[in-house]
Amino acid sequence: MILKEFLKLTEGLSKLQQTMILEHVLQTDCSKIFLDLNFQFTDSNTRAIQAILKKLKTLQPLEYILGHAYFYNAKFQVNANVLIPRSETEVLVNYAIGLQPQTILEVGTGSGCIICTLAHELESTLLIASDISKPALQVAKSNAKLLRVKNIDFQEANLLGNLTLPKQIDLLIANLPYVDPDSYVASSTKLHEPHLALYSEEGGLNHIRRLLEQVQTSITEFTNILLEFGYGQEQEIQVICERILPQYDLTFFQDFNSVTRFCHLKLKNV
Repeated sequence: MILKEFLKLTEGLSKLQQTMILEHVLQTDCSKIFLDLNFQFTDSNTRAIQAILKKLKTLQPLEYILGHAYFYNAKFQVNANVLIPRSETEVLVNYAIGLQPQTILEVGTGSGCIICTLAHELESTLLIASDISKPALQVAKSNAKLLRVKNIDFQEANLLGNLTLPKQIDLLIANLPYVDPDSYVASSTKLHEPHLALYSEEGGLNHIRRLLEQVQTSITEFTNILLEFGYGQEQEIQVICERILPQYDLTFFQDFNSVTRFCHLKLKNV
């Protein structure tokens, strides 16, 4: 197989996905390889590529096939126990970095891509990450080791329940399940990504509502709260936030595609 044939076979994939396949198979930077359409793959390389393409036909996500995904210019381990990191969430991380928090709690950490990135980018004194799934926490801990961040306290918990927390936290950040179980989801996502991390009852808002209710009754004071939510949920999120946490100012912000997908709750008079 030559590169021209590979590009023809993978014309439905993005340039990033094509690059991920080649770098996984060749174990090297492939930026220059794309300049030579007649680049010749070895027989073993060709077989490895064909095996990956065969799995893609079963709608397995490429990231699960390769065992990793990219987020914020870093490689993260992923498997079927965690959602695949989405590039849109990088906007949430950028916003969080701008707040310069010293103490951070992430609820529903999954692969750990958010908390590990914040640990890498910030000089925070305390970082806590929780998840209800033990297998997900194992993935997150592995990613913390890969990024060589050692200051994260991983705890198993259902939202804020049973967490060991200080009296005050600068930032609570969460990308919780927000997909309505009755809504359309891409087949590859529906078949292979963990439903525990994907779906939420009450039109996709159950987890966010319960988290905010727990914030309201918690003995820990959260100065800032950042949330990611689904397309078209802005109005419902506003109603929930203003009803449960009236002591917070609410601001919405958009993703790369100018879609409102995030909100910032800031404690008033702080």
